[in-house]
Amino acid sequence: MSVYRIPLFFIRWKPPAQSPGEQSAYGREVDTRGSLHYLRQFFCEREPFFAGIRFGWIAAAVGLLSLICIFVPPLIVLFIGVLIINLLVYWGSFFIALIRYAAWLRRCRRSYARQKPIEAEFEVVPSHVVVSCSSCFQKLRVPTNTAQVRAKCPSCGHLFVLDRAQ
Repeated sequence: MSVYRIPLFFIRWKPPAQSPGEQSAYGREVDTRGSLHYLRQFFCEREPFFAGIRFGWIAAAVGLLSLICIFVPPLIVLFIGVLIINLLVYWGSFFIALIRYAAWLRRCRRSYARQKPIEAEFEVVPSHVVVSCSSCFQKLRVPTNTAQVRAKCPSCGHLFVLDRAQ
């Protein structure tokens, strides 16, 4: 995962270049662990708002801005406005990157789902049952779509009733 920050407190993320096989393999991991695991990991591994800026520079900037605001009070509104705009740009770009990452996870998962063998549960219900005549033991094929069937043996002519409930 490559989350990177460019100056001006802006976060970008772009999907890695992968072959369809690699994308499907990653999709299998996402399918087993779940998308929320990877989204949580993406959120926690992002760089903080002031990442890459040394603390000394932040302290110097805050001190300088405090002095300027003490001596020129109308600039307080300007500095707070710039801070709010930077925060909005930072969090807006972060959520756009998060949406792009979630779309990429979904694409990987779909790639895996297309190649995954279908595991369907099914039950075989025969359309006919083979029974023996009680008098001559001739084998007869009787349909199973009705609850009660009246059958006549073609060999001996014996009439009998088959009840499926029994």
